[in-house]
Amino acid sequence: MTTSETPRVIGLDLSLTSSGVASSLGWTDTIRPKKIRGLDRLRMIVDAVRTYTSGYDLVVIEGPSFGHSGFRQHEELVALRWMVRDVVDRQQVPFAIVPPATLKLYATGRGNATKNDMAQAMDQAYPGRTPGFLAGRRFDEADALALADMGAAYLANASLTAAQQRAMATVQWPELLEVSR
Repeated sequence: MTTSETPRVIGLDLSLTSSGVASSLGWTDTIRPKKIRGLDRLRMIVDAVRTYTSGYDLVVIEGPSFGHSGFRQHEELVALRWMVRDVVDRQQVPFAIVPPATLKLYATGRGNATKNDMAQAMDQAYPGRTPGFLAGRRFDEADALALADMGAAYLANASLTAAQQRAMATVQWPELLEVSR
């Protein structure tokens, strides 16, 4: 879904070590703070997010994985999520939060898809435009691209599969007055 009519959407798969960032225009990147901890790490990630999201129509953020065990830095990750919401809101860019299972349902048709399934789905959806998620194990970027694609589909009122329609219906999308093109 990458045309000149594609809404400008950023997808964010937030992490303390490797956050995936992607645009509905077909590019992906990561934010990887190395050897930085605590507030300095959070500020570095938030500053990068600010740069990426400025001027976009919508930001779609992957929500927390409540079934995931072993979050040693749970409090720091929660802080990151709220700091990112704050910076996006201050830029007056609307945002939506998409639960992981909902994102998987949208991208693959199955809410319990694996990381490999997600990467494969994005490689197929964006042939020749992605860096080859499976080859590079760039799962954060694949998830971010699926989030961006989902947001662009919402804004464009795109034709979707039944599974994608079910996924879209479960997200609390922001009300938008106008989308710039």
